[in-house]
Amino acid sequence: MTPALPLRFEGTIERFPMKGGWYYVLFPHDAKALFGQGGFIPVQCTVNGVPDERSLLPRGDGRHFIALKADLRKRLGLSLGSRVTVEILALAGAQEPELPPELAAIFELCPDEGQLFARLPRTTRKWAIYWLTSAKTDPTREKRAAELLRRLQSGVFHLGGKPVTPEAE
Repeated sequence: MTPALPLRFEGTIERFPMKGGWYYVLFPHDAKALFGQGGFIPVQCTVNGVPDERSLLPRGDGRHFIALKADLRKRLGLSLGSRVTVEILALAGAQEPELPPELAAIFELCPDEGQLFARLPRTTRKWAIYWLTSAKTDPTREKRAAELLRRLQSGVFHLGGKPVTPEAE
């Protein structure tokens, strides 16, 4: 599901209140309804006419925003409260995370779990792969691979936050 692009909107630059908080502009539409996905949505866009690759990022309250880095704000003379025009030109190619050898071997032996993994949201798969590959030792990687398999077999998958149920085909 892709909306008619380009999609143009205006917004006011806001800032998250914590120290070092990001500057951003709220996306005024329901991203999940428009793009058929939630979470991080990579896009090609312009900010006040300047081309950029950004992501629509979830705020945690159902809304999304686009972070505006310091170099872009400086180049355009933007600050807190400035009005901006954002035009989303296209969805950027979301890269599929590469399956590490441990998971590839498990999914070869357990193809049903491989299919379940493939139906998880891309960002969930990406975090699972990161969690596995960030292990510093081989025994830890093996334990984590076994734990990922166990979680897939349980039917409800999560890494920290809310459990995620694989999408039905």
